[in-house]
Amino acid sequence: MEKYLDSTGKELFNKATAAYNLGSVFKIIDLAAFFENEDEILYGDDKDDTAGDGGGREEAGGPADIYRFFDGFSYVPFPFEDPVSAFPGSGRHEFTDPDDYYCSGAVEINGRTFRCYSYYEGGHGSLDLKRAFALSCNSYFIELGQKIGYRRLVETAMKFGLGSRTGISEQGVPEAPGNLPDANAYHSRADIANIAIGQGEILATPVQVADITATVANGGIKNRINIVDAIVDENGRIVKKIKVSEGRRIISKETSDRIREMMEEVTISGTGTEAVTGYYGGAGGKTGSAETGSPGVVHAWFAGYFPAAEPRYAVAVFSEDGRLGGRSAAPVFAGIAEAMLEKGY
Repeated sequence: MEKYLDSTGKELFNKATAAYNLGSVFKIIDLAAFFENEDEILYGDDKDDTAGDGGGREEAGGPADIYRFFDGFSYVPFPFEDPVSAFPGSGRHEFTDPDDYYCSGAVEINGRTFRCYSYYEGGHGSLDLKRAFALSCNSYFIELGQKIGYRRLVETAMKFGLGSRTGISEQGVPEAPGNLPDANAYHSRADIANIAIGQGEILATPVQVADITATVANGGIKNRINIVDAIVDENGRIVKKIKVSEGRRIISKETSDRIREMMEEVTISGTGTEAVTGYYGGAGGKTGSAETGSPGVVHAWFAGYFPAAEPRYAVAVFSEDGRLGGRSAAPVFAGIAEAMLEKGY
């Protein structure tokens, strides 16, 4: 690959295979983990996987409880000494029905209250799961994450390929594996909150994110990623076949269909409406904003597939310091989709 790429191509490949903070695109994983285990999560006795395998080490204020949410401008801790009394209606809302949740703009975990990005508007109000995903409501998915459980979230992410190389390194393209927290490590409720919204230790490459989207669009079957089909000689004859044709089901068709319905709502009425401007066929997708640890630097994502009814392509757009995926990454996705469809691909 190094031999045939110019400097621009090499730079693009390097960026596409480097790992970055993932942010709210991880909510696709939340949906998969929930739908695959819905009855057990809602009605079963599953205390071992919900929170805090640490033998009572659930006190507020530990290192794992220090996490923040993007408010559209900057990441800042909740500003009040007594957040519950200072912000009427905030705190834990009993999460018993995924289609009946009230986002007040903040959620309390382990005695700490943290803001959803809707905080300044007084919260999202009443939400069902579909609307919460379309609006990328952090409060909702933090609470859902507590129900799903730490281990299920991490293990579902592993099924989708996060935390491991895709295999293109075997075709001469160096790639990062990304990162996931240890599924068997001690975790607090705040760790679960971080994971549920793609913050903390979670890192992913744009290639991995495109693969997540492709798997959902492909009915739950994860195919092997290939960059090179074959090596040919000067006459075009195949010297060595490189492509690996391999696919395995990681989620049910029913789960993938349910996720697709919600991803398409993102582009119709949610945070990703700018992903469908100007081309026919619609799309499904998910926006994301990810804290980096560097002051003021927030990466933006849009991961999606098109056309919506019969998906043929999956694309992940990563915008360094783009801040809002719906504003900086989604329009790029729209431009790519429009250009490809106009050319008849």
